[in-house]
Amino acid sequence: MNENHGAAFVSFMDYVATFAEMSRLHLQGDERFFVLPNAQGKKLVDFLGTACNPNVGYLQSKLKDVEKKSREWRKAPTCYNSQDMLSILSFSDELVEIMSKQLDCIQNGKIEKEIDDEILGAMVQENVHWIGKTSDIAILLPFILSHHDSNSSLNWPTISPEGRAELPQIVNVHADLWKFAPFHPITKEAQSLS
Repeated sequence: MNENHGAAFVSFMDYVATFAEMSRLHLQGDERFFVLPNAQGKKLVDFLGTACNPNVGYLQSKLKDVEKKSREWRKAPTCYNSQDMLSILSFSDELVEIMSKQLDCIQNGKIEKEIDDEILGAMVQENVHWIGKTSDIAILLPFILSHHDSNSSLNWPTISPEGRAELPQIVNVHADLWKFAPFHPITKEAQSLS
């Protein structure tokens, strides 16, 4: 592995580990959001169904395995084995399917019928606050912006002009990570590894 490829490999392993860590946090946040009772005493899982809460133990375990192995390979790139990588990522199709089912659950109009807008807004704020306390903002914000297509949702939150002004500085803290993400965190343009 030459020096340039070595640096890119290390950055990519950092990205893979970060993706796994943030995915685990996302699932944990979903658990809180969908399963804990809100101010009306309602649990979203009760009327949306269990598919709205994909935080199952084995997914957490699989994501931890990805994170751990990526960090090991980052430290010792010569130990990397593509077959091992494929093996630890073998659950990825299932994760995509589970997350797609979750989207179907929450986009069916039931939430709006069951939960007052004010209560739902407070639930979202609490969830954002929790994940903000649980993670590094220099990872969290660029990760969210680079892994969600804001053009696909009318409800995508806006960033204030002051926040936009700070964004380049925040993104630059871990700039090597975001070149592997599907969207550029600042421009929102789709990115490709090719």
